[in-house]
Amino acid sequence: MGKIPRLDISLKQFEKLVLNTNPMFNVIPLKVKMTFTELNSTELKNLEEYANIVDGTIERWLLVPDVLPLGALSYIIDRAFGLLPEPNNVFVLPDEDWFRVCPDMGVFMDYCGSVFDNPTDIAYSECMGEVSYSNKRGFPPIFPALVLPSFVTYEDAQKAVKESFSDLLGKKIDYKGKKMKFEECPADLDFFASYSGKGEEFMFFDNLALDMQLRDVLQREGRKLYSLRDRPVTKRALDDKRKAKPFTEKLLMVRPGDEGEDAYTFEISIPENVYSIINEGFLSVEDYVESIKYVLRNCTPDCIYKKGYDLFGPDQLFYHDFIMAIHSGDAESYMQEAKNCGWKEPYVDLKWVLR
Repeated sequence: MGKIPRLDISLKQFEKLVLNTNPMFNVIPLKVKMTFTELNSTELKNLEEYANIVDGTIERWLLVPDVLPLGALSYIIDRAFGLLPEPNNVFVLPDEDWFRVCPDMGVFMDYCGSVFDNPTDIAYSECMGEVSYSNKRGFPPIFPALVLPSFVTYEDAQKAVKESFSDLLGKKIDYKGKKMKFEECPADLDFFASYSGKGEEFMFFDNLALDMQLRDVLQREGRKLYSLRDRPVTKRALDDKRKAKPFTEKLLMVRPGDEGEDAYTFEISIPENVYSIINEGFLSVEDYVESIKYVLRNCTPDCIYKKGYDLFGPDQLFYHDFIMAIHSGDAESYMQEAKNCGWKEPYVDLKWVLR
């Protein structure tokens, strides 16, 4: 591992010292934040005062293997925020990234079944329900998750997407007043869902494939982003001979709530470095290096920073009411269910967030 690095060395030097010492994977930091968008100013002030949630944002900083598949990352994020694993979580690109990554319908269709997982008539909830985790409070070994099966084959996805767009393939389309060949139209899925009258059928078309590894999707801010044209079309799993082709600096994980509404949306990025939380006294260099060693040794994620109480409940307003009940001393009716769901007291040591 080398010496414990000083804070004045460059990120590149630091990574050379400790982050890239395992030949099978690298350790990367992830910043995961969830912003409360459904609460009013009074409710947000309550969360700041009673749950350490500043500016309406709750955060977790993690160290993870870069070979982690998105399906395993879903489990990690749920656990890091005190939630039970949700099989219906999905990963999507931010709106501002969509048309850069997927400029036209031809590109989009080419990558259904590799980058995008069209679930055809197989619901993700049914598929992910087959993946069992033996310990709801701990984290299962990563390597079984690395071979998370592809529930929808590339061939099946290609067949399904072509069937969905069969009425439009090869035809001229009036796209917002401009005549264009369908395959050359912008990948505006909302437009074509309405245009074709198949809205529900298109619901999951922009979901990212759960077996893609982080290093093949997410890039550190300021570094080169690849286009989908740089990737093999049909090959899903990475091999040792192919370099990763990350195409976005930000991912969104959407956790559904009751009645199909989105409960929480998590924004995932790779911070330039972790020195901000070290310099502010939230993490010591010694604990940081110990955490890196833990991830390298076990190929298992670790939490290095936690801001805000754990989440609980089906939506943001329920969570606010839960926090207020804790403050008023009237949370007994909530507390047992919350703990059964994995909610942890705010003073729990970081080492027990994911370990």
